[in-house]
Amino acid sequence: IANLPVSPDPPCGAGSSLTGSAGDTLLTLTGGTLAPGEDCVFSVTLDVPAAAPVATVTSTSSAPTATVGGLPVTGAAATSDLVVAGITFDSEFIGNPFLPGDQATLRFTLANISSTDDITNILFTDSLTSALSGLSAIAPLPSSPCGAGSAISGTTFLTFTGGTLAVGEQCTFDISVQIPVSAANGEFVNSTSALTAILGGASSVRANNSTSSLVINNEIISLTKEFSDSTVGAGGTTSLRFMLTNLDAVRAISGVSFSDDLDAALSGMTATGLPISACGGTVAANPDAGTIGFSGGALAAGEQCQFDVPVSVPGATPSDVYTNTTSSVAGMVGAASVTGQAATDILTIVPTPPTFSKVFTPDSVETDEVSVLRFIIDNLSSPSAATTIRFIDSMPAGLVVSPSPGLISTCLGGSITADAGSSVITVSDSSVGSTSICSVSVNVQSAIGGVFVNTTSDLTSSAGSSGSASATLTVDVDVDFDDDTVPNEIDNCPNDANTNQADLDKDGLGDACDNDSDNDQMPDDWEIENGLDPFNSFDQQGDPDGDGFSNLEEYRYGTDPNVADLDENNNGVPDSIDERRMRTIVPNILFPLLFEENII
Repeated sequence: IANLPVSPDPPCGAGSSLTGSAGDTLLTLTGGTLAPGEDCVFSVTLDVPAAAPVATVTSTSSAPTATVGGLPVTGAAATSDLVVAGITFDSEFIGNPFLPGDQATLRFTLANISSTDDITNILFTDSLTSALSGLSAIAPLPSSPCGAGSAISGTTFLTFTGGTLAVGEQCTFDISVQIPVSAANGEFVNSTSALTAILGGASSVRANNSTSSLVINNEIISLTKEFSDSTVGAGGTTSLRFMLTNLDAVRAISGVSFSDDLDAALSGMTATGLPISACGGTVAANPDAGTIGFSGGALAAGEQCQFDVPVSVPGATPSDVYTNTTSSVAGMVGAASVTGQAATDILTIVPTPPTFSKVFTPDSVETDEVSVLRFIIDNLSSPSAATTIRFIDSMPAGLVVSPSPGLISTCLGGSITADAGSSVITVSDSSVGSTSICSVSVNVQSAIGGVFVNTTSDLTSSAGSSGSASATLTVDVDVDFDDDTVPNEIDNCPNDANTNQADLDKDGLGDACDNDSDNDQMPDDWEIENGLDPFNSFDQQGDPDGDGFSNLEEYRYGTDPNVADLDENNNGVPDSIDERRMRTIVPNILFPLLFEENII
């Protein structure tokens, strides 16, 4: 197969060309011009198929045609022999990839595939530094690698000479080469010279140069990271899982280290629960909780290990997408430094939905008594306003909005429906500001008794779902404050237990809470204190001390019914009372009338 274009191009003067057809296996020259006595020479590079048999191949052209002085002329066909030699030449680096500072093995393989002739006087060279600066062979080099008389020499430039390969014989030899410690990662192509030799003691043969790739890669540590909850609200928590893998199946890695600056990704994001031990090393806050530092790790050949670090998101974080990237990871294999790429993951902060609750005040009432139902929307923990707030409260059967709904809302905008007599309250498209709280209050009541468990729909907003809210209202037909089994509404002493409802004086106030049981206008405790009968109304006219003042008068004057009082001025008032009245004299004849009118 020909490799076009020809050299030179055009091959035989202006207008001439050499073209290929049938896959460039058939060459055609056209348009050439030769002056008298002139000749032209051009070259075409041919590829010999790898599977071509060892043989002598004759190539014959067609007879050339031309025009001379206007007359057609024809020349003789040209022939040439191509000897396909029976030798192959290969090289390769064994054990790719390598670390900087490693020793690598460069293997050469030469084979005589001729069935008739020996190959002798083999020669090729290999400039190692042309592939990689500082790459060099390590002594000792193989002795007589391809039979008696063969030799290879050099350090950075290798030369192979001599050697004999009998029919069908092959030789393989290895050269140890030192990779410089300073070598960068990459693929380095090492190319020998062409190999030359003598075939059958007479013919010179040539094999193309051999190429081999040396791969250097010290990135043998894999580091990945992942947020356990990649979407959280401001003020929320998540955790970071780090995974380390030794990609080298043979060698252990020590001194593994990396850092993760959380604060650089999201100001105020911090790690908690540190330090901990993991993967043979220590995970610590380095130098503070805003940065995670891992050091001293160890990974056996092919080992993988992981650890988790809890992370807290600051409460005032705006909703956004945050990219968190570690440093690259580093370690040592012996004296060689090894690395790995940085790890990255995304944390999405979404608005924190406000908390939603409700309460009845009071939570226990009698029938037709009003209770205030209050819905509380708490957005104090969020740096973002919550808008388009919506929920529906379908109250249990029997519980309705009061005739005077008393609707009060501290939420922003929107619409609220709470019609008197309705059992449904709706809130639509309201808002609550950032770090704020708002509420909606409605008067409710029930004409029937019972325990009303009231649960709303979920509250939704621009910040997501806050869930539902529940509260319980007890409506009691037979409220009994004193637990005496008599309902308050018929209890003559609702705050004092008196199951028998005794009411001696029939004044509608039970004896248990009536301080004048006999209705004689003297308190029971005063009567008892002064030896009177609290259940005998007739003792109001008694005068046990004989001073002319009845027990009722003694009570009203504040005197002792058992100690006689003086009335020296005969005005019908004890002297002690007169003294209190600044010695004002009331005619005795008027006193009964004043007393009768309850003026005194």
